[in-house]
This record gives sequence, structure tokens and C-alpha cells, in this order.
Amino acid sequence: MRRRCGLLLVVGLLVPLAFAAEASAQGATLSINVPSATPGQSITVTGSGYAATSPGRIDAVFFRLSTRDGEPLADQSVTSALTVNKTFPVPPNVPPGEYLLLATQETVRGRQVGGGPGRAKLRITAAAEAAGAPGGFLPGDPPPVVVVATVLALIALTGGAALCARRLRTLHRPLAAVQTQPRSSK
Repeated sequence: MRRRCGLLLVVGLLVPLAFAAEASAQGATLSINVPSATPGQSITVTGSGYAATSPGRIDAVFFRLSTRDGEPLADQSVTSALTVNKTFPVPPNVPPGEYLLLATQETVRGRQVGGGPGRAKLRITAAAEAAGAPGGFLPGDPPPVVVVATVLALIALTGGAALCARRLRTLHRPLAAVQTQPRSSK
């Protein structure tokens, strides 16, 4: 019982560390200042986690709708803080619907740079209004993997604490009166 208790407490403490390492290695993030836009409307895109742009090796970040290979809507060099910030209009010929805006980074030879593209959802509407919460992750939002790690850690810690409490109750129960027999002396 003591081993189970200790094991659950150790797992509860180690799981967040493993997920934090995974979250820090997730690569690029992307967010858009509006959740929906109309064709021709300007949007501002911000992102972080990109590789430093270097002449002859790594090119700028390219913003595309729904595919890594599509025609770029815009491009932006990466700042010294490994971020991007670009304002550009939505193309006028984009039909209404749900899109995934991708921010890909490539080598000068056209290969994708590791870390994956940053992604954010964008709804294109025909209406003149685009309102709601920002798409993608906000700068202060934790990535989903951190939220999952936190929940798993809390479950493991709660289970470990419950087992420890059970063990302590078992140890502190009053023992049944033990009958002793007198020893015979010879």
C-alpha cells in the first residue's frame, strides 16, 4: 500500500514535467486579431516560436490559407525575439467559410523548417461584420497539452493522497485486544 501511495505521488509530480517539456517543444504558435473577416478586410497576425531568419539558409514566414503549398497571402521576416507580426488583407476572391491560416517557414530551397507551422482558425464571412473572440491562442493562454498535463497531475495527486489517507487510517485503527496467555514457568 505504501508503494502505491508513493508511486502515485511521484507520477503526479513527474507527469507535469514531461508535458511541460512537450509543450515547450511544440514549435510555432499563431493568433489573429479577429475570429472572422470579410474578403478585402485587413487582419493582423502575430506568432512566436519561429527559427531566426538567416540569409541563404532560412527564409521568411509565409502566411497561407488551408494548405502549406498554396499561394502566400503575405510574408514576414522573423524578429530577433523569434516572433512575427504582420497586417495584410484577406484576398477579395476567398469564398465564405472556415479556414485554417498557416504560417510556414521554409529554407531558401523550399523545405519546411522544423517546429511545424503556426495555425489559427479564420472564418471568412460575406457580412460586413466580423465579431467575437480572437482565433488561435492568445499570448497568455496555455497550450492544450499543459491543460491536459495539469488535469492528469491533479488526478494522480488526488489518488495518491486518497491512498495515503487510507493507509494512515489503517495504521491508526485501534487494535483488537490481544489476549495474552500467561507463560508457564518451569
